[in-house]
Amino acid sequence: MPAVRSLPNHVLARLRQALPQGWTLRGLDRSRLCTVAVDSSLLTLGPGVEQIRLPLRPEPVSGLKSSSAVLLMGCAAAVMADLTDAPEALYALARSMRIHPENLRLSRPVLEEREEQGVLMRIVRDGKQRRMFCLAPPDVLASRCPLILDGEPRPMTQEDRHALTAAESSACGLATALTGENGTEPMTYLGSLLIQALPNTAVLTSLDHLRQDGTFEITTVASEEMPSGADLHVSISELPGSAPQLIPPSPEAPGLYIALTALHDVLLHRHSRMKRRYRCSVLCCLLLMLTAALFIRCLPHPFLPAVTLFLLCQIPSVSAVMAAERGKFRICALLIILMLAACMTVSLTGLFQPLLVLFCLIASVLQSVLVYIFQHWINQS
Repeated sequence: MPAVRSLPNHVLARLRQALPQGWTLRGLDRSRLCTVAVDSSLLTLGPGVEQIRLPLRPEPVSGLKSSSAVLLMGCAAAVMADLTDAPEALYALARSMRIHPENLRLSRPVLEEREEQGVLMRIVRDGKQRRMFCLAPPDVLASRCPLILDGEPRPMTQEDRHALTAAESSACGLATALTGENGTEPMTYLGSLLIQALPNTAVLTSLDHLRQDGTFEITTVASEEMPSGADLHVSISELPGSAPQLIPPSPEAPGLYIALTALHDVLLHRHSRMKRRYRCSVLCCLLLMLTAALFIRCLPHPFLPAVTLFLLCQIPSVSAVMAAERGKFRICALLIILMLAACMTVSLTGLFQPLLVLFCLIASVLQSVLVYIFQHWINQS
């Protein structure tokens, strides 16, 4: 994370500690967070198998009961996976059915591959036989499959074909048949896989909680449209320029709600401290102006240069007060009052003016050093 000059180091350290493990923050130079732009690519994960139909009934992706139909479907998915848009999703599905694609490729090598009328076909060795697997949309396979595997192979009815024709366009239908020297047996429809981009539940849940809290104004922006005029951008890719950015360790990383609320709390504390500093600086300046007015009315004319020098020497202390809290302002005010009393005492003793000037310089330096020590001690605590 690059250094940000407008935020002190101890605030940057708190911001880093507030983030969940793996999250990074770059370019933040604001004291408050109001609007947050989230990259829309974080709302979804990669393509995955959302639904399985064996052959027409929807089944849960996880927790499939082992059966001959499920094993045959898993073999078909593993053999035809690299011909789809989501090979990793199909490999993961096959592994969940206890089918290892690496071992399957060794035991059932591909002998032939072809395409006929929009149907992708692969013939693999299956023991002493040859088995053909087919991949196509369900409505395309419906016209080529006289059988359907409904527990056991049975003839496909007109109602079955109508259901397959009405299936989602993004579904991948799978079918199989044994083939040999005597020709190919009737093709059997196994089922279909619905492949879609899976929602990123971790990010969506976090955004729902953030919108319910009402702390931030949340917007989702496409990657090509970023950066926008938000106070903070949440994106997995590097943003151009110095746009403030919150980067998760991975697209599916949890902790967005924790990260944003923690950053808000740290910066809100920083903002409240800035308001207290502003009030302290105003009160300190008013005190110095009142002191100057009293000195001008009460002291004789020869002492005015020394008083002016004394007031100018308070500028370091005023800057220290601007970075201070309410308790440190009271310390500074007490030191100023003690110095004024000392100056009045020195002037009443009748000592010459250069001694008063030297006393003002030494006392102002000591006051600034003490205020700096107090400020550093409180910041560290």
